[in-house]
Amino acid sequence: MSINLIYPFYFYDLLFFLRLPTDRGAEFVLAREWLLDLLEAHQKGIRRAAVKSLGPQDVLSVLLTNFRVEERQSRVCSTVAIAIVAETCGPFTCIPAILNEYRTAELNVRTGCLNALTFAFEYIGPQSAYYCDSVVIMLEDALTDRDLVRRHTASVIVKHTTIMFVSTGG
Repeated sequence: MSINLIYPFYFYDLLFFLRLPTDRGAEFVLAREWLLDLLEAHQKGIRRAAVKSLGPQDVLSVLLTNFRVEERQSRVCSTVAIAIVAETCGPFTCIPAILNEYRTAELNVRTGCLNALTFAFEYIGPQSAYYCDSVVIMLEDALTDRDLVRRHTASVIVKHTTIMFVSTGG
């Protein structure tokens, strides 16, 4: 089999075949080229192994860059992938990066950041109550925005954090 026939989806299978642990196999992968293909794999274990082996910061930089792309499907996949990173590696790795990226003036980026935060709070569950204080300013900005979609997304985030805050007894 030539190297041109190896498809990125099969990288995990190739590592298993070679008996290399996924955390050691990350040095052989070009993160920016194959990351999205690995995150689009059909098996959940491959997606989680990709996040763990490449590291959350490499993954986040690629995913947050995808918010600037015109293709809607890429932006939606990126928001869900950021939530998976928050669930797998901890919300403290994602939420500061999302808040930092929200400061840009591009509408797609701001909407993507809000959607990523919505999914992240949904995925991390009760831990979202601990991050209420850090997202208040962003939510205040989104709730006073003229765009109806952003106001609605911010209200969903408020709903999730309120439910989780009350359920934890806070």
